Amino acid sequence: MVSIQSSLSARTTSAVLCVIALPMITSDARAQSVTFKPRVDFGVAQPNVVQSSVADFNHDGNLDIAVTMEGESAGKVEVLFGDGHSDFGTTTEFLAYVAWGLCTADLNGDGWNDIAVTAKAWASHGVGVVFNNHTGGFAGGSSMSTLASPPVALAAGDFDGDGIMDLAAASESGGYAVDWFKGLGSGAFSGFHYVPITSNLVGSRIYTGHFNADTPLDLVLTHSTGVMVLLNDTSAAGNFAAASGITISENIQSLAVLDIDGDGLDDLLTGSYSGNLRVWRCLGNGSFTLLHSYTSTVGALEVALGDLNKDGNQDVMLVGLSGVQLFFGLGGGAFSAPQTIAAGVYPKTGVIGDWNGDGWLDIAIACKNLAGMDSYVSVYEQLPTGTAFCFGDGTGTACPCGNVGAAGRGCANSIGTGALLAPSGSQLVSNDTVVLTGTGMPNSSVLYFQGTTQQSAGSGAVFGDGLRCAAGSVIRLGTKVNTGGASQYPVGADPKISIKGLVAAGNVRTYQCWYRNAAAFCNAETFNLTNGIQITWAP
Repeated sequence: MVSIQSSLSARTTSAVLCVIALPMITSDARAQSVTFKPRVDFGVAQPNVVQSSVADFNHDGNLDIAVTMEGESAGKVEVLFGDGHSDFGTTTEFLAYVAWGLCTADLNGDGWNDIAVTAKAWASHGVGVVFNNHTGGFAGGSSMSTLASPPVALAAGDFDGDGIMDLAAASESGGYAVDWFKGLGSGAFSGFHYVPITSNLVGSRIYTGHFNADTPLDLVLTHSTGVMVLLNDTSAAGNFAAASGITISENIQSLAVLDIDGDGLDDLLTGSYSGNLRVWRCLGNGSFTLLHSYTSTVGALEVALGDLNKDGNQDVMLVGLSGVQLFFGLGGGAFSAPQTIAAGVYPKTGVIGDWNGDGWLDIAIACKNLAGMDSYVSVYEQLPTGTAFCFGDGTGTACPCGNVGAAGRGCANSIGTGALLAPSGSQLVSNDTVVLTGTGMPNSSVLYFQGTTQQSAGSGAVFGDGLRCAAGSVIRLGTKVNTGGASQYPVGADPKISIKGLVAAGNVRTYQCWYRNAAAFCNAETFNLTNGIQITWAP
């Protein structure tokens, strides 16, 4: 059985498994890479983090992150509460013996997300359910024993069609790899119902989906030698029979369920421990055909989905002990070459979500860390292409005149009053169409310039009364005269760009605008700079 004890804490350092559907935000952007601000690490209570999930647990409109930790003798589940500004310093935690598998869902029908967790143990194996107490913690619940042991993963869904949430568990050994528990209402569950066809399999994860044309919810199990699809019977009684599924000689640790072609059948993206991402199309009877196969340098322990570059296609994040990689969807089940993300020590699991409410998806990676050391969650806030990235005071607003900085200037830590806007309607542009717009500057001549890199977000080199954000190989572009405090510059038509060959398809460039201060603005230096923006160029 699983021992549950709750407590509340707040912690910061220097600085699910249910599938949660995230909203898709479309645009015409097609960048095959994304940029993140430097990661911020948040420590968690115990060593050996295992799985993670994302949900709004406290109903404040911000996404939170839950993680299981095996620990060294006890184990815990910890929820890191997001504040809407990518900060996860406030947490709650509860004891869960050898905590491993994690599932987030409304398990008692009160409209709040609860947590189910497995105990990966021999003598005390099982599933524990804890209920959201609506005040930032978890309490009560129930415990169920699995027939197999040890259980390592969970999935939630209504398997018998009675409108009540049920649970399914995947186990590594000890008889049958899959048990399911019928929901009885108000968060209570029946004893185990084992799935006979899963005998002697070594399970790793379990997911829900629709893999044939009927209504009942099906299951799919990842195991040491492939993937087994468990089709629910047409009476929705929760009797599962194996379909042909996917038989490959790979240790499949995780997968993602996604209807790639919009035919109403769920397709699969599998991540193998040996380092492959494979895309499988469902044929409608629980069998699949391989569409694409990609090589990865990480042994995938987690596969997560989200439209990171806002092009309308779901992207894939693979997390493994040797690193993190992003594959960007190209449509039709195809993906780009991977982008590698610098991660902490032994990344184990990860989630995708919008941590700061800017409409762009961010990522969080939970790292196992070195032996005997507490794990931590690294939060990566996406730096949207085509939007401002460098501000003097970290907020995008000017510091007041007279706020003398370290350099003795009137607004040494300021972006001034000007603002440089992204090209209208696009974050990915071509040389002949991009037009930069500078606003909020005096009615005088202003100079636009381009860099090849950027200063760190929230910082820059003090220059006049502003900060020089565009860095690297910087070239001056042309000048424009502001009218009504604004001007536009067709940077794509600037001969300096084509002559010097500085911008090719896929290259990232940074832009900023220089201008003279108005007479009434900060009688210190006589010039200022707008914020910087970053643009990825397309053909």
